Amino acid sequence: MSQAQTGILNSLGKHRLLLILTIEDMPLTAMSIAKIGAMTPQLCSEVSSKRPEAQLKAMVGFGPQLWSLILLDSYSTAFRALKPTNEAPYTGGDFLLYFSSDSSEFNRELAKNVVEYTQSMTESSEQIEGTVCTVQDTVRVDEKEIFLGNRNPELEQSSFAYIRRWQGEPEKVGSPGSPITLDHLLENPEVSERCSIQFSSNPFVFQDCARDLKWGQPITGSTFMLPSLDLLTGLRMGGLRMGSLSPTAIWKSL
Repeated sequence: MSQAQTGILNSLGKHRLLLILTIEDMPLTAMSIAKIGAMTPQLCSEVSSKRPEAQLKAMVGFGPQLWSLILLDSYSTAFRALKPTNEAPYTGGDFLLYFSSDSSEFNRELAKNVVEYTQSMTESSEQIEGTVCTVQDTVRVDEKEIFLGNRNPELEQSSFAYIRRWQGEPEKVGSPGSPITLDHLLENPEVSERCSIQFSSNPFVFQDCARDLKWGQPITGSTFMLPSLDLLTGLRMGGLRMGSLSPTAIWKSL
C-alpha cells in the first residue's frame, strides 16, 4: 500500500517554512525539478537520523502545469489552476517544498540549500515562515477526504494542497471546520500575516474554499499536487549519491 507524505498529517515541529518556486523553461527542466523533489524525502530522512531532536518533516508539491509535464495521465489534466477573483487572488507557483521542525534556523538552512541548487532553473520564489496554531492539532479528519483512493492505484495516498497568505484580522483563529479539507494554519506576528494550507483529495473543492474569507484577506494563492511517497520517489532515476559532485551533496553539511 502506498504511503502519504509525512508533512501532511504528521508535522510535529512548531516552526514551518514553505518555499514556492516558479520554474523557467519548464518543458526542459521539468524532470530535473522532479528528481530534486524525488530525492527530498530520503535526504530528509538521512538528515533526521543525525538531528532527530529537530523532528523534521517535509512535503513536496508540484503546480498544475509542472505536474502535467511530469505525469501524463487522465487525472493530471483535471488538476488546473484556480480562477482568480478580486477577493481570492491566484498567484501560482510551480514547485513547493515544506519543512516542519522545532528550529526555524534549521528550516531556513534547508531552504537556502534548495534555492542555491535550483537557482539556475527558477525565476522567482516565495518563502513563507510561521509557527503552527495549536488549535489545529485537535482537528480530526476523514483521510478518505484528504487522500486519493484506489480508483487510480498510481495516485493512491496522493493529495492536493491550496496555500494562501492572509492579511487583516480573522473572524476567528483556527480551522473553519470544513468536512472536505484538512487545514494547517500558521501565523507570523512579525509581519502580521497568516498562512493557510488546505488539503483535499479533490482539487475542485478549492474554488469553493476560495470564497471563505474567515482568516482575513488573502494576498496570495497557489495549488499543488502532493504525490504519495511511492509515486514521488519513483520519479528518481538511479540511486542516491552523496559524492562531492552529486546533486545530493548539498545535504551533507546539515
